[in-house]
Parts: sequence; structure tokens; C-alpha cells
Amino acid sequence: MSDDGGHETVGGRRTPRGRPSVVAARLLATAVTAFFIVIGLSTGLDEQTAEVIVLLVLFGVAVACVVVAWRSAELGTWALALAGIALAVFFVIVGGDDRALLALIFGGPYLLSAVLLWFGTSLLTRA
Repeated sequence: MSDDGGHETVGGRRTPRGRPSVVAARLLATAVTAFFIVIGLSTGLDEQTAEVIVLLVLFGVAVACVVVAWRSAELGTWALALAGIALAVFFVIVGGDDRALLALIFGGPYLLSAVLLWFGTSLLTRA
């Protein structure tokens, strides 16, 4: 039995303030990318048009950007912003009548993830 009365000498672990934002951004980007890939595979993008090929390349870039975001939050901010802008521009160009909606649906989650990562890393550096 110790004579310190059972008091803890080590303080409780505290999560840094920006950490939840960084985790949320990474999980959002990962979930959205997985969802888009599953949708793309289930619809059978078998056409060999230039648009489909460019879209597949952009999703490949998005996967690479998500991997970068998991490895480095600072670089991930820029990578996810790049993926979001690229997908939004692609759908503005080829989207037809629903171009704004498609750009928002496909580019928006990556841009939101980039903003969350930026916010989280800025809080982590200030802490």
C-alpha cells in the first residue's frame, strides 16, 4: 500500500484541440473516396470515352491525395484541396445541366476535408 493516499501523479491524457478535426477530415475523405469508387465499380464504367478515362484518373489522384492526408496533415490539406478543385472543374466542364450540383457533390467533400485539415493543423500548431 502506498503512502500517497492513492493520488495519481500523472495527469490525465488530453487530446489536442485540433486532433478531432484532423481525424474527421481524414475519415470523411476516405469514406467519400471509397463511396465514389464503389459507385463507379457498381455502375460499370465500361465505356472507353475520354471523359470516363479522365474521371478514373481523377479518382486515382483522389486516392493518392487521401493517402497523403493520412501520412501528413499539412501536405494533405493541399492535396485534398487539389483533388476537390480538379473534380469540381471536371464536372463543371462535362456536367451538362447539373454541372454545379455535380461539382458540389464530387468536389465539395474533398474541399471540406481540406478545410477541416487546415483548421485542425492550425490548432495543433498553436497548442
